[in-house]
Amino acid sequence: MWMNSKIVDLFELSFEVKDLRLVLGNKTILEKMNTAFSGPGLVLIEGENGSGKSSFLKVLAGFTTASSGIVNIQRKEFSFLTTSSLGLLNDFTGNEHIKMISSSLNVNEQTLQHALEKINSLEIFQEILEKKVCDMSQGMKQVLRLFLHLYFRPKVIFLDEPFLYLSPKIKEFFQFWIENLANDSLVFVTDQRFS
Repeated sequence: MWMNSKIVDLFELSFEVKDLRLVLGNKTILEKMNTAFSGPGLVLIEGENGSGKSSFLKVLAGFTTASSGIVNIQRKEFSFLTTSSLGLLNDFTGNEHIKMISSSLNVNEQTLQHALEKINSLEIFQEILEKKVCDMSQGMKQVLRLFLHLYFRPKVIFLDEPFLYLSPKIKEFFQFWIENLANDSLVFVTDQRFS
């Protein structure tokens, strides 16, 4: 596993990892890991399946507790979300998900409309808005998850393998969006190959 970061010189928040060790069952996933991130910027975590990318992301996001070591988070304004934590409700349409998340996060109507205009260039999105999740393909579900994570521009974003099930055109659309978000947010992306 290796990491590459493109950091913009506006240090609003930072993560520092010291002697991180993660053991799951009897398997050591991460051993004596030391690194630091500050941002906004884009942190790419690339590696083969089973190399510990997703596990590392879950420790950073607070969904998994390290076996030992320290993860320090220093922040000014801070909000985050992670793709792996967002389940979709089978009986809800894309529109219903968007309304529910927008309401819970107090996203104003103008911000939401701007984001919807941006993604409407994807032909598949109109179908996603109307379909129930139980009737969507894996690619449609992934587009909906990505939209729900990105449209309100959180300060920290954790995306675990966000390009699974996406066609090249849709992957390119989201890569561009994520790269633009990295101008104002600290974005962590795991992928076997980002570009």
